[in-house]
Formats: sequence, C-alpha cells, structure tokens
Amino acid sequence: MDSKTHCILQKPTDAIVMMPRTGKLTPVTRKVYNALLHRTQTEVIVLREQGRAVDATYLFSAPLHEVLKQTLREQSKSDNMTSVKGYFMEMRRTEVDWEAPDASSGVVWRSMGLLSEAQLEKRDGVIWALWALPPTLMAAVSDPKRFTPLDLEEIGKLDRYAAIALYEICARYRDNPTGLTSRNGVEWWTDALSNAPASLDPVTGQRNRREWRKFKREFVAPAIQEINRKTDLVIGLLEFKEVRTIKEAQFKVKRKPQTIESTLPKVAIELAELAAALVQFNYSCK
Repeated sequence: MDSKTHCILQKPTDAIVMMPRTGKLTPVTRKVYNALLHRTQTEVIVLREQGRAVDATYLFSAPLHEVLKQTLREQSKSDNMTSVKGYFMEMRRTEVDWEAPDASSGVVWRSMGLLSEAQLEKRDGVIWALWALPPTLMAAVSDPKRFTPLDLEEIGKLDRYAAIALYEICARYRDNPTGLTSRNGVEWWTDALSNAPASLDPVTGQRNRREWRKFKREFVAPAIQEINRKTDLVIGLLEFKEVRTIKEAQFKVKRKPQTIESTLPKVAIELAELAAALVQFNYSCK
C-alpha cells in the first residue's frame, strides 16, 4: 500500500471551515488537530473490525511522536512537553463555528469545542496523547457522508495559519470542473482565514473585522504565495466590486503539474541516472 495513503484525512466537508469564536489557534495546533482527526478515523475502522462500539466517553490514543510526525517537519523544537501541552490547551479552550466551504450552507455547528477531553500520559517512557471529540463532531468524523481528502504532508509544509485554512478550503475544489471555489463575501473570507475572532464593538455589537484590502495584503496574498510555492495546488484570487468597493471574492484552484521526477520513487531516479551514466561510459569506450 502507498505510504501516502496513511496521511490522507477524510475531513467532513461541514468541518472544513473553522471560524474561532473564543480562543485562538496557532498554525501548529491546527495541523496537530488534523492529525488527531486522522488518527480517530483510523482507530474507528480498527474498532469496528473488532466489533467494538465507540461511544462519547471513549478516549482515542496515540504515541505523541506519531501524531507530531504527520504534521511537523522539524520536531526538535516542537515536541517538548511545554509546547505540546500548549497545543492541547488551545484545542480545549477554543470554540469555533463550523461551516462547509459553500457559504450558502451556513453554520453547521455553532460554538463547538475542538475536543471534549484531552490528556497526556507516559507509558513505559513514551508520551501518549489521549482525546475525545464532541459527540456530534465524532459522528461526522467517524462516518463522513461528504468529505474532502486532505493530504497532511502537504498541509505540513505550510507555516501560516491563513495558508493552512485556505489550502483546506481550496482542496475541496481541486477537481471541480469550474476550478473555482464558492463566491463569498469578504467578511466571510476574513473570518474563515483568521485564527482568532475579531473583537466586538461595544456599541453596535458587530465584529470589528480588518478592512479587506489590509487583510488581503497582510494575510491572503502571503498565504497564496506560500501555497503556490510549497504545495500541490496553484490558486489565484478573484474579487468582485460593487460601487467601487470589493464585496465578494473567490479563488481559482488547480492541481500543480507533476514532473516526471516527482512521480517516480527516488530509487527509480537514481537507477535512471546510473543507467544513463553507463550508456555514456560504454559509448566513450568505443
């Protein structure tokens, strides 16, 4: 079996867009959370094959280093206990509104936590992570009716939170015939790509979102550049004006063309180079 199969998260489409309403998520925490969801799906399959039921009190578990290696390229500074506890505290404290990438769907789950329980414990010298998901989310993750395949290795290449959030949304549309995401208001995109909620105006009670042109310059443009440079997708921004003001936006999405080298195992490339060298040697000896 292709080793990359083990890094594909079938993320429920209704859980692609995570808009924080309390708390704040770092890029690393979002990547680790995806790894936990992937591990949850894997463990559910094993338990079902064993004829075992999974209820809301069940704690999933995995060696911590296995969770981190799926998402972090450099673990030396990121797998210490202080950092790891910080990731889990963020997941416990943060509540988000969950939406599908199509804004017309509206909020699917409102102000739901990422985890209902989280623990770290040492077993025979190895640190294990244990966690439980909120029941509604657990049901969706265990048996997603509509899902988007997310390659955790590709997401692991990204460092900016906005890039991770945007990649997940665009991944939903990579095989769409139109090559376009849904067309949403710029306020929606600002919330969907932000790692913390905008502050509330004490008078109006409305969110004090950053002006789109500034948010685009500081977050969207760098996210696009990072995705296009590091991942398997190429995306571009489309904007739509109404009376000289940009009101809506969407993204063009396509798969990055693969080179022959990228589709071959490393050993195959080395053998090809060796064969070419031998041919050249034989020719020079004639």
